[in-house]
Amino acid sequence: MLNPILIKRVLLAQWRVDFRKGQLGLLGECRLAGLEPWSGDCVIFVSRCRTRIKMLFADPTGLWVAYKQFAKGALATEIQILERPHAKVLSFSDLAMLLEGNRFTVTRRKEAWKPKHLT
Repeated sequence: MLNPILIKRVLLAQWRVDFRKGQLGLLGECRLAGLEPWSGDCVIFVSRCRTRIKMLFADPTGLWVAYKQFAKGALATEIQILERPHAKVLSFSDLAMLLEGNRFTVTRRKEAWKPKHLT
C-alpha cells in the first residue's frame, strides 16, 4: 500500500519507458535519471497512449509496482515527453488528481505560510 509517511517525493517521469518492464527494469530507468525509490522517491510512469500508469516505490521490505489502466480513455493531463530522462515533482494532491484521470495544471504554487520570527 502507498504509505505517505515513507514517500518523500512524488515524481512524474517525462521520458518514454517500455511498459513491459517490471520492478527491476523500472528501477534501472529511475537510476538513469538519478532517482532512488529506496530513498523515498515514488516515480510515476505514463504509457505512450496515456491510458496506463505505473508507480514504483519502495518500503523497508521491498519494491512495489502499482499499475492502473483507465477504463474510459486517456488521461486528461497533458504530459510533456522529453528526450532525456527527466522528472517533474508532484504534490500528493497532484498525484490524487492524476490517479483519478483528471486534468491538473499548476502554474505557480502559493508559498507555505511561516511566522515572521521564523523567516
